[in-house]
Amino acid sequence: MTALCSIHPEINGTKMKLSKAIILLFLALIFKVALAVNYMKVYMVELEFEKSVYPNITELLGKQKEINVTLSTVTEITMTTDCTYNEMKKNCSCRSGHTWSEDICKNHACCKDGPCTLIPGETAVCLSENRVSINGTTTFKNSTFDSYYSILYDETKKDTQIYKNKSQEVTTKLVEAFSQLKYFDSLTINSYSIGSLIVNYTVQLLGTVTSKNLEEVINLIPLTESKLITTGIVTITVPDNQPIDIGSTAIINCTPPEDLGKVTWLLTGGDNKTTPITTGIEANVGKDNNTISDNVALSNISESWKGMFLHI
Repeated sequence: MTALCSIHPEINGTKMKLSKAIILLFLALIFKVALAVNYMKVYMVELEFEKSVYPNITELLGKQKEINVTLSTVTEITMTTDCTYNEMKKNCSCRSGHTWSEDICKNHACCKDGPCTLIPGETAVCLSENRVSINGTTTFKNSTFDSYYSILYDETKKDTQIYKNKSQEVTTKLVEAFSQLKYFDSLTINSYSIGSLIVNYTVQLLGTVTSKNLEEVINLIPLTESKLITTGIVTITVPDNQPIDIGSTAIINCTPPEDLGKVTWLLTGGDNKTTPITTGIEANVGKDNNTISDNVALSNISESWKGMFLHI
């Protein structure tokens, strides 16, 4: 499990035509679909209703623990975003524990969990602040795979139907495994490498995951060896007063959702050289005895501490 931080010494409901205030409520529905292989999928749904029934609606949704649908079950409903609107605009805010999606932040400068004003036709979605991104590399060790999927090594064939079909086969194998994770959202193949079919991909989860969950998923893909680098599982806190002044002090704290045992801190500098961080004159590597947090305390900081801190 790898965490990164950086320091520098710097579904639409039926629309109602009402004259009264309207509220939009965005929900995250987690579906467990029963097909050949069970899988989980998160869907974002928009409900629109009159403001006066807001308490009744939220109370009703809060009581829904499981809803059976054809071939699937809604196992969890989470309210993520509240909006009020009129014909000209809608004012939205994220519910506790949620932040604006990357698209909203990029296109409307509404970031983190602050209020956001949009036009009525735009979709405003807040996502769990505990969402996780996984960069994975899986090597298929089946000796027949290398020749059967050899076309995937030739990017000039990407637009051919045979390439697309074989790439979809690989994607399906991986999705069948990773979609067992409760908050699975998507899996994207980034590239293929020569050598018994090496697949590089990114998985997006709209919620947290444990190392045990990931180990179980990897074991679902037979005859493979996988390496996963996660972003978002651990909570990293760094000094608010950046840029950091030369000669000052700073504490980088890393809190995982579970005890990871012995960990290593690394620093990747501006020259892309990565070195281990150990206790010395300017750094003290420690562990909070009352929690499962690890930290690096820096004192009399020099410019050599500029870069990316990794907790693995």
